[in-house]
Amino acid sequence: MKSYLLKILVVSIALFVSCGKSDDGDPVKKTIDRILIAPESIVQKTGVEYYVIGRYFKDYEEKDNVRLTVNGQSGTIIKEEKKELEGTTILFKLPPVNQTGDLTMKLTIDNGQNVVEQESMLRFVADYTLPTVWQSLDRAYRNQISWIGRRFKSGGSAISIISPGESLNPSVGLYYSKDKLYDQLVHVPFIEGLSGNYLLYFEDSSLKELRIIHGEPIRNPQYSAEESHAEIRTELGATLVSTEERSNYVLTTYKKNNFTLSVSENESAVHTLVTKE
Repeated sequence: MKSYLLKILVVSIALFVSCGKSDDGDPVKKTIDRILIAPESIVQKTGVEYYVIGRYFKDYEEKDNVRLTVNGQSGTIIKEEKKELEGTTILFKLPPVNQTGDLTMKLTIDNGQNVVEQESMLRFVADYTLPTVWQSLDRAYRNQISWIGRRFKSGGSAISIISPGESLNPSVGLYYSKDKLYDQLVHVPFIEGLSGNYLLYFEDSSLKELRIIHGEPIRNPQYSAEESHAEIRTELGATLVSTEERSNYVLTTYKKNNFTLSVSENESAVHTLVTKE
């Protein structure tokens, strides 16, 4: 009986040792593919905590040692999720950065066989005022950002591709200064007083027009155009110039220093076109 139990134990140990190895005894190769780094904002304000989302794909189940650094500062893993079609998604929270300029984001993945690294750039600005953000958004920097991260109130996160700068819909993300009770996203602020979906249009290397789609009343009855007008007047501090009723929309013009803001609204959508003199 003891001999029989010993044989079972030996076989079990052999099976355990062989786990993770190919038929010829060599370790099964672990492959890592498609590493993505997605900041929560296309440019990040200094002096505040912020979030970055990393995603990668692999052909094995074992957990990896994953680390994200920005300018050498390590992020804290808030949540990690693995889905078949979306790969492994990790939400990182990072400490405040106190310098402006372009800093390196590095995602490092150690799976026990290989260490794989992916780098991207994130631009830091002193504030989210209109002049500062406008100056920071040049074509070269915009074109090297391909992904934007989003957090959900449930605690999860996601990555969205943002269209190339020359596309017909060059969106760079959704930004709101106030939380929307009817939305599942954790909204992050951007330019003070200008909430919505941001689209950038360039001329040569410089930003030519900034278009913000604030809301769509026909699809979301809880949204009111007055929300956006109030933000522009009070948070941005723009001055009302004129209001015109046209054939199928209302055009309201504001001025803020050397910026002109043209707000168009109808039952379908409310958006602002920002230009600089």
